Amino acid sequence: SSLRIIMDKDERHPGEGQRRIRQLAENTRYFRSELYKKGLVIYGADDSPVVPLILFTPQQVTIISELFLRIGIGIVIVGYPATPLLECRLRFCLSASHTREMLDYCLHIIDDISQMFGLAFLKNRPIPPIPFPMPHEQLKNFTIL
Repeated sequence: SSLRIIMDKDERHPGEGQRRIRQLAENTRYFRSELYKKGLVIYGADDSPVVPLILFTPQQVTIISELFLRIGIGIVIVGYPATPLLECRLRFCLSASHTREMLDYCLHIIDDISQMFGLAFLKNRPIPPIPFPMPHEQLKNFTIL
């Protein structure tokens, strides 16, 4: 079973569990870092293979998910009321079985779609520190990236 392999208790596949864990960690680091380089907003722990890409615009979720479906890339969409209204997201679920070529193909598609829909909110923009709680007088001059 998969659990036996991950725990390295399957004599037919010695060392396979550790290899898969290392591969999943490598895939996760690579995928997340490439998304960040593209200026996309991603949430979650840096080592989590579930990668939420924040869209900020709920009206685009259905269109973008349909594009991924037609291209053949499986994603999970999450929106309101499961998330705050402006934090709708696409979730990419990575696997140790994904090859670098698969990840690069997906990243290429993500890049194309992000350009079509203007999703690269962090591209060439430093993220300003936001004091919380924000003083009321600062709210008048606060702008979202």
